[in-house]
Amino acid sequence: MASSSMLSAEVVQPPFTTPPTAPVFITNPDYRSPPRPPVYPQRAIRFGQEGTVLVRAQLSERGDVIDVELREGSGHSLLDKAALKAVRQWLFKPATRDGRAVLATVDLPVHFKLR
Repeated sequence: MASSSMLSAEVVQPPFTTPPTAPVFITNPDYRSPPRPPVYPQRAIRFGQEGTVLVRAQLSERGDVIDVELREGSGHSLLDKAALKAVRQWLFKPATRDGRAVLATVDLPVHFKLR
């Protein structure tokens, strides 16, 4: 058995890193260019499908869409897929915090209504 004078322990501190900041949640987004409406799927038109899709978009510091997710479906997968595809193409003005561009999140309703 080793004597207590032969044992030692060292506390190693992890390197200091700045914790990642949570993305800013935008409620009224600004667009770099007007968003193009989604293409209404022909099959959805034929079946008389209408509804609203709620899409959550993750935005880069430049305002580009990094990722999209379906927050609330319309009840019609054709419309849900069309909404996700459209939002991926939209361009936003950068969100800022303290004058600096930051990551952002925004929930966007996409409406499909037959005339």
